[in-house]
Amino acid sequence: LRQQAEDELKADLRNAAEEIKASMREGFLDLLEHARDVMITQPGSKPKVIKDSCIGNVLQFCEVFTLRNTQADDQLSDLVRQCQDTLIGIDPDKCRKNINMRADAARQFAEIAAKVDSMITTEKSRVFSLDN
Repeated sequence: LRQQAEDELKADLRNAAEEIKASMREGFLDLLEHARDVMITQPGSKPKVIKDSCIGNVLQFCEVFTLRNTQADDQLSDLVRQCQDTLIGIDPDKCRKNINMRADAARQFAEIAAKVDSMITTEKSRVFSLDN
């Protein structure tokens, strides 16, 4: 009975660890997709307003990622570093004024977002027992 309880606890902890990893990936993906969407200008439409926080939020995620990476997600860590390297050349003010820089930033965000998206798997959620 004790071994069964221990096995269940270990399984719950593994599931929780996977959910944390998935949540980090999804949060990063959301930020990247938002930044990409803001940078994209549809033909015949007015460009979206690029706020400093658009890029600042992605940068902030990258800066605090090492503290939040409790599950040692090396794949995501590599993409976060790649994103930080990309953000060095992206200035919100320049993107507002330069359509080519804006398009290049959108492309870079889209590339990283696609890599993060490919790492996200849809699995069944953890089941909580409310009997206890």
